[in-house]
Amino acid sequence: MGDTLSPTNEFLLREYETAVKLTYHADEVRNKLTSFFLTGSGAAVAAVAFLLKERTDARILGQPEAIVAIFLFLIALVGLMIVGVLAKLRRVQLEHYRIINNIRSYYLGTDYSLWNVVELSKNTLPLPSRHTGTYFWLSTILLLNSFLISLSVYLLIVKVCFLVDSSLGYLIALGVLLICLVIQDNVYFTEVAPPPQPNYSKDNFDFTEK
Repeated sequence: MGDTLSPTNEFLLREYETAVKLTYHADEVRNKLTSFFLTGSGAAVAAVAFLLKERTDARILGQPEAIVAIFLFLIALVGLMIVGVLAKLRRVQLEHYRIINNIRSYYLGTDYSLWNVVELSKNTLPLPSRHTGTYFWLSTILLLNSFLISLSVYLLIVKVCFLVDSSLGYLIALGVLLICLVIQDNVYFTEVAPPPQPNYSKDNFDFTEK
């Protein structure tokens, strides 16, 4: 007869499996969201380029540049929301990496020979960083969003409102692009930080139902 797991061990193993599945699922959702946005925005930019190229046939739209600028800005706003969603997904993922390690610690204890086999521990838990593959993946959206907003600003101030000439418009658009990159970066790192690990005790944990 095989060994029968105690209820506690069975519960922890199920929690471990659930946490692992969730981390993989977060990666899948991230990839799908990013691909969806890049594909959709790419198609939108192509349509915008065609509209501006064929502007003589688009007089029914009134002033195409104004419509294009607003359209690009709206796409960038959707991209910003996706950045927030990706940050929340990564936050959940990092939290579950910690849960996985807590369960490892429960079973491995101070058996360092097993820790050397597993290798992953609290010392290898990933943290939000600008040097990870996750952030490099996210950067595709950050750059595209910033470019769309800066292009939108350029069209508005140069082609629609005629506030500045093209040369100054390019400089302003470049400044907007850099500012947007910084803002989105700050939004991501504000939302991605996992919550601190709770420390339950009889003094701070209430088992009674609310």
